[in-house]
Amino acid sequence: MTLSSSFYFPEAFGAEILSALCSLVAKSTDKNTCTRALWVVSKQSFPPDVVGKKVSSILGTLESVWSRDDVQSVVMEHEAVNVIIR
Repeated sequence: MTLSSSFYFPEAFGAEILSALCSLVAKSTDKNTCTRALWVVSKQSFPPDVVGKKVSSILGTLESVWSRDDVQSVVMEHEAVNVIIR
């Protein structure tokens, strides 16, 4: 399902999805899984209030991408930068 830029998830659902994606990136040892989760965070339209409340968690997740030794990938780093840009 492709979502237009004007569509937002309902706030509670968006917060739950965003938390699950951040957790997946932090815990997964599979590069492809981490990359796709970061891609979803950077591309989907989460309500601004949800993102605002999750900024600390999102930044912590992104920091973990750059500091992990078990999973290193230029593509993951690229997607992490896309999250910041978004």
